[in-house]
Amino acid sequence: MTPDVFEFYLSRVLDWDLSPEEFAELEQHLTDSPEARARYMEYADLHTVLDLELQKISPQALGKSNVLDMDRIIRRQNRRTLKIAAFSAAAILLLGLVTMRLFFVSEKEPTLVFETSPGTQFALTHSGTAEAPEGFVLEKGSRLQLSQGTVELTFASGVKSIVMAPADLTLHDDDTLFLNKGTAWFQVPQQAVGFNVKTSELDIVDLGTEFGVFAHADEHDEVHVMKGKVQVTTTRLRKESTTLLAGGARRIDPIGRLTKIAPKATAFLTKLPKSLPYLYWSFDSPDGFQVTGTHPAANDISITPVSSPQLSSGHHNTALALTGLKQHLVTDWPGFSGARPRTVSFWMKIPTDGNYKTNPGIVGWGDRTQKNHKWKITIDNQGPNTPARVRLSWGNIWLTAKPVLPANQWIHITATSTGRVDKKGYPEATLYINGEKQSDVYAKQIKNPLNHPIETSTNTRTSTPLLIGADLFPRLDDRNFFNGKIDELYIFDGNMTEDDVQNIFNR
Repeated sequence: MTPDVFEFYLSRVLDWDLSPEEFAELEQHLTDSPEARARYMEYADLHTVLDLELQKISPQALGKSNVLDMDRIIRRQNRRTLKIAAFSAAAILLLGLVTMRLFFVSEKEPTLVFETSPGTQFALTHSGTAEAPEGFVLEKGSRLQLSQGTVELTFASGVKSIVMAPADLTLHDDDTLFLNKGTAWFQVPQQAVGFNVKTSELDIVDLGTEFGVFAHADEHDEVHVMKGKVQVTTTRLRKESTTLLAGGARRIDPIGRLTKIAPKATAFLTKLPKSLPYLYWSFDSPDGFQVTGTHPAANDISITPVSSPQLSSGHHNTALALTGLKQHLVTDWPGFSGARPRTVSFWMKIPTDGNYKTNPGIVGWGDRTQKNHKWKITIDNQGPNTPARVRLSWGNIWLTAKPVLPANQWIHITATSTGRVDKKGYPEATLYINGEKQSDVYAKQIKNPLNHPIETSTNTRTSTPLLIGADLFPRLDDRNFFNGKIDELYIFDGNMTEDDVQNIFNR
């Protein structure tokens, strides 16, 4: 029974003005509600007081001034008014809160949000008929593609992930991520046990852990467990499954078996970097040739000096000094493959009597036996008496900056490429000298009847890992060696803007 109906019945019950049905309804309400019974007693008391006061007016008192004692009545009425007012205020407050909630109700926490490091380039798409979320948010069916850089994923469940480009991932459900391509590290809290990562070859279920996943476009996928354990199952015809504990790692083979491999915990980023990931040779460390940097590859690169290269005064502290007589550095790092964006920057100093007629290599990697499957920076010189210029070459295609490089001066060189090609078939790439963009370049393209793609090959039998100070011929005796100094060498995992390059030069 509503309060209004109750008050209406109460005003009529003492006058015997209720029907049998209404009286039965009121009686049931009084039986069920202690508050209603108290209100009924108060109303009956008020009715009795009024009746008694009226009985004091006798015929003998008519004509005399007879004032009813209304104080008691008013006090009772005031109590009734206050209760009604309090009830009304409470109802209004409740209505107001409900109304305010309609305006200020907190939105549902996004399933997944992400943050990017500087220089990151990505494409975000959403599926479904519902309105797409705004900002760096993924909902079920959202797809995130990274062409360069790094992102940090934060799930509503508390799961954290760092993903490096190139990457392609799709959120299948609140606790299921499909990693089609990419290098990803995951940290899963206890409340999110059961979190699922899928690749085209592996199905990984977390059992309370920290793990990393390699999903390669041209290699077989891997899982590495740092803490806790995971359940991993292959998705090929032979669905092999196992539980991996901390320190365990597996790679799927061509027929779907899980092959034991050495764990590589250092191969994954565990926090968002402050720039594009990079490799860095300062040539200032105790051994002179050690690589550092924020790119995970820096932890595993081995460097072998050939023919005893030396260190001497550099642009900053010491520099790598090469005579052109077979001195160079050989590494086991294969380099960035395919059409992956990249940037190389360094300081160099060439002598007056340098002989550059053989186009000596400065920095490069890839397969020179295939058309346009390498990436190298060289000195361009067509003869012993022609001026030296800087060149970026892929093989049958190259760009040469027209300005002549001055001798006996420190010069800053940057070469950066996006991995794409323009309408003429030339790679989108830019050369910088001392931070200035070189728009005036010699561009050369030898006709390629086989129409080979412009992609760096790093995993062929004839590909050469990164060399510093030499060309990419597999045999030592065939290589062309650089004569001069190299200092502050950076290799960035991504393409850089003109402002980025100027910042490197100024720094």
